[in-house]
Amino acid sequence: TSSTLSFSDSACIIMNGGTFQSSDASEMTGANDKNVFKAAVSGHKWGGLRFNETNVKIYNSKFQDISSPSVNYALSCVNCSLADIRYNIFTSSSDTAGGVNINYVYSFGSPGYDAYIMYNTFTMSSSHANAVQVQGYAGLTAGTYVTDNIFTSNGAAGGIFLSTITGGV
Repeated sequence: TSSTLSFSDSACIIMNGGTFQSSDASEMTGANDKNVFKAAVSGHKWGGLRFNETNVKIYNSKFQDISSPSVNYALSCVNCSLADIRYNIFTSSSDTAGGVNINYVYSFGSPGYDAYIMYNTFTMSSSHANAVQVQGYAGLTAGTYVTDNIFTSNGAAGGIFLSTITGGV
């Protein structure tokens, strides 16, 4: 079964620590099998999901109506040891909204960082933001796998941006 989460204008979820999971990791093929994250009122936008030092497991979900006062992403992760993002749909409805933004600011040692961004669809329309952006700082090593995704745009958006990532595939 699927759920719809509707957010008021500019609202977002911010989570520090713990584990956030949406749906399960097996591929669901039906259009109604996706959890939907969207604005509550037509024409409004919401702020996305923001995680700090959280294990993030997001599967079979659909993200739309993301606000973009400057550049904003449906999913933003900072120092998340696990970001497992599979079988999702990201639809940008503004010129500065992106899909997934992952930042590794410092290294806290073992077990390290792992990001899996696989089997997703990114429809960027007229956005100038990157669909997927992964950046590392402080000379750390982060296992980053971005594979089997579908990217569409009218030509303005970047697909994948990796900066100072060691061990990216």
